[in-house]
Amino acid sequence: MKPLVVIAIILVFLSQMSSPVHASGTGSVLLQIQGYGTIHGQLQNATIQADNSTTMTMTVNDQIQTAQGSFPVQANGTWYGVRNGSSISGAIRDIAGKINICILLSCGYAEFIGQGNWTGSLDTSSNGSGNFTATITFTKSPYAQIPTGQSIPTYGSWMASFGYPMPELQWDVMLGFVVLMTVIALTRIRRKALG
Repeated sequence: MKPLVVIAIILVFLSQMSSPVHASGTGSVLLQIQGYGTIHGQLQNATIQADNSTTMTMTVNDQIQTAQGSFPVQANGTWYGVRNGSSISGAIRDIAGKINICILLSCGYAEFIGQGNWTGSLDTSSNGSGNFTATITFTKSPYAQIPTGQSIPTYGSWMASFGYPMPELQWDVMLGFVVLMTVIALTRIRRKALG
C-alpha cells in the first residue's frame, strides 16, 4: 500500500476517534398529581459528566385517570443535578405540558408549567433511584373544574441508568501521531527515490 494512502486512512480514522462520543442512559418516572391522578413518564439522555454534573430529559405521553374519565397528557422537562459520591440531587426545570380534556362533545387543552427538586442515590453500576417533589400550575384551562394560577403539589419516584461521556482523544496526542506517521512515510518515499 502506498504511504500516502496509509496517511489518508490514518487521518480519517483519527478524525472519527476525535469526535466526542457520549454514552447516555434511560429511565422512568412516576408522577402523582394531587387531586388529578398518576401518570408515567420516561427519562432520557441521563448522563453524568466528568465534573459530576448531570442532566436528564423527562418526557410524558400517558393517560391520566380522573373521576370524569381518562384524558391524554403530554409533558416534558429537564432535570439538572450533581453527583456527590453515591448521592445525586438537583432541580427540575422547564416543565411544560397539556391535558386534552373532552367532556361530552366539548374538547379543549388545559396547559401547565412547573418546577421541582429531586434526590436519589447511585449504586456501583451507575443505576440510580429516588424521589422528587414539584408543583405544577395550570396557565390555560377550558373548564372551571381546573382553575388556572393555583400551584398543585406533585410528587413521585424515579429510576435511571446513567451513562458517562467517553473520553476524547487529545489533539496534541493525535497531532504527534500524525507527524510521526508522516515522517515515517516521507522517509520511506525518499529511500525508494534514492534507490
